[in-house]
Amino acid sequence: MDICPFNSAANTVLYANLITKICVTSANCPANTYASDDSLTCMSSCPVNTYINGKHCDYVCPDGTYINNNNRSCVTAVNCPMGYYGNNQTRTCVSVCTNGTFADDGTKMCLTTCYGNNYGDYLTGKCATTCSSGLIKNSQTLTCVASCTTGLFYNPLSSSCQSTCPSPYYADSTSNLCVSKCSSNPLPFAANTPTRTCVTTCPASS
Repeated sequence: MDICPFNSAANTVLYANLITKICVTSANCPANTYASDDSLTCMSSCPVNTYINGKHCDYVCPDGTYINNNNRSCVTAVNCPMGYYGNNQTRTCVSVCTNGTFADDGTKMCLTTCYGNNYGDYLTGKCATTCSSGLIKNSQTLTCVASCTTGLFYNPLSSSCQSTCPSPYYADSTSNLCVSKCSSNPLPFAANTPTRTCVTTCPASS
């Protein structure tokens, strides 16, 4: 057999089954062999410039799949090896997420933003419900931070940065903390308005 003809009627490429000496579609290559467009044969391993994708050797893994370099195959994120995650930047399964992304055990992917009750921890590189020691939760960015930024206040009840403080605390813009008693320098007052903030003058009563 020189080369299998293209099946123009079915618009299908045919590959040589070297065991039976007949031409077959990629789906009908023998077990543990893969259809290679390089040689138009069913091969026991794909050429070095291709990756196993089902029963076919592909030059590029399709969207939604990642290169598993352990066996040079195309897999979905959940099928990356244990401890590995699908990285959309490199299109590979990686053990460490890079470039500001976080490893998420739920989706098995590297995410730019964690979701739900998870926060991106830059020290561990993972999405988790708790932050590393010394870090606090930023509820707006869903990341673990060293301190709350301007406009956010550390809420000791939830160990997170929030835009408002719950009772019995007041938002202190000097320290970016939720405090039970406003500081005395300069002399501020606790305002029981909906925002519960420390103010330098008492708001006018309506």
